[in-house]
Amino acid sequence: MFLAKPVPGKREDRVSYREFVDQVRNESGTHDPARLERAIATTLEALGERLRAPDAKAVAQKLPPELGRHLLGAHGAADAPACADDIVSVICSERGIAAEELRAICRVLANFATAGARLVHVTTGTRESTHQLLISGRVRRVARNCETKLERTLLTLGEFVAAIGTWERPIVAVETATGAVSICDFRFPPECDLLVGGESLGVHVDILTALRPGIDHIVFIPMAGFYQSMNVSAATSVALFEFRRQHPGLKRASGGDT
Repeated sequence: MFLAKPVPGKREDRVSYREFVDQVRNESGTHDPARLERAIATTLEALGERLRAPDAKAVAQKLPPELGRHLLGAHGAADAPACADDIVSVICSERGIAAEELRAICRVLANFATAGARLVHVTTGTRESTHQLLISGRVRRVARNCETKLERTLLTLGEFVAAIGTWERPIVAVETATGAVSICDFRFPPECDLLVGGESLGVHVDILTALRPGIDHIVFIPMAGFYQSMNVSAATSVALFEFRRQHPGLKRASGGDT
């Protein structure tokens, strides 16, 4: 299980220009520096035209100024295609960028956009075995270096259950449990932590029992057909998207964007 807490971008979270370009080169296999830097600038400009101003600003805050400025152009000047494949096709056609280069740029951009987020892992196993899994090559390959950009904490099930009573923010658990509310009808608190369980057993019953009535919430994602649940990455994406849809460009008390 894990708990996700988006936080505002901070200057120290920013990637360097050279680090970004080097990762795109490694991902794309393109070794022409001028071509690569031109493709990065063009891709960011095209994406900026398809993002809302608060979203573009939130991503730009995680990038060095020479990259971030390309996102802060004419927001909404171009229609956003319905899916990622359409975005790739349209931008490649409009801007003359190779599809492999554009996809590599988007993967690296997504990687660095995670910088500053907080992730709390809750394990029903031992702390040592879970720690070894989290630092394993398998996790690094799947995360594509995102795990190095997150503030990560590991708690045992008992430690987390004991902490729920004084947890600093409302917890929203995504689980098909009794009393859960459809995410379509749920209004996310402006500040909350998202809890998602493992794909086999879901959120542990001890956690669901410890949630605070009137403070914490349980939501489910309605699905058509026989199956009533989806894998953990898809469920997390749906919940984070819905939170962001309800609270675009949310301002924190500190003045930063979430």
